[in-house]
Amino acid sequence: MKKFLALSLIMVLAACSKSKTINKDFPDNRWAKTDVQTFTADVEDEGMNDVSLLFSFVSGPQFTNVPVSVDITAPDGSSTLMALNIDLTGKAADSKLDCAGDVCDLHTVIKKGVKLQKGTYKFTVKNKFENEYLPNVLALGIELKEIK
Repeated sequence: MKKFLALSLIMVLAACSKSKTINKDFPDNRWAKTDVQTFTADVEDEGMNDVSLLFSFVSGPQFTNVPVSVDITAPDGSSTLMALNIDLTGKAADSKLDCAGDVCDLHTVIKKGVKLQKGTYKFTVKNKFENEYLPNVLALGIELKEIK
């Protein structure tokens, strides 16, 4: 049920604006350190976009930050590697936290107003949490939101 609520919220938000969202669930609510997540997205029209990381989790985690690395590979093969600390409090300037019951969805802008080329992008997200796995994670995703 939690996963359904998280996915429903993501789908509703995606329908409200011209955006593309790709996400993956964690069936055991655990994100193993060795479980590298890869997303691909086709950009059909060249233009300005915000690129966001979506992170769904069970509310009340034992920690406030989640360290990750995000590697964005453009259609021309160029790559941008970023180290991020996802702030689960939702207090970061470019983040938005939505909680319903015990499920929270965090949207964190990782690239603001970036011009995306037409073609296929690859997003690789690695869990840099110090333990073997990160508990209470429901889903992870990438959103491309076109800026008009």
